[in-house]
Amino acid sequence: MASTLRDKTRDAISDLPDLTEVRDEIALLRRQIDKMSRQALRDGRGLRDRAAGRANELYADGEALLGDLGRELRLAERRARDTVRDHPAQTAAVALVGIGLLVALLWRR
Repeated sequence: MASTLRDKTRDAISDLPDLTEVRDEIALLRRQIDKMSRQALRDGRGLRDRAAGRANELYADGEALLGDLGRELRLAERRARDTVRDHPAQTAAVALVGIGLLVALLWRR
């Protein structure tokens, strides 16, 4: 039985990979991990750059829209002011109707 145990132990030890092979495999895995890490970093930078570019575009579009909206509001204000100047009696009548509607709504509550 002792020889069988010795034979089994010897066989098991002989089946183990060589330490040099294990070291080579570890070195290969490290190189692959380094390569994948560098690629992931490059990909991440590319995504960041694209996202920053898109954010800048959206910001510029928003600024342009706000500028257009400001111009439209100034134009509407100017038109309303001109209408009030040109038709003061009608403006007063519309204002009184609006106040009457507001009072009626508040009174019902």
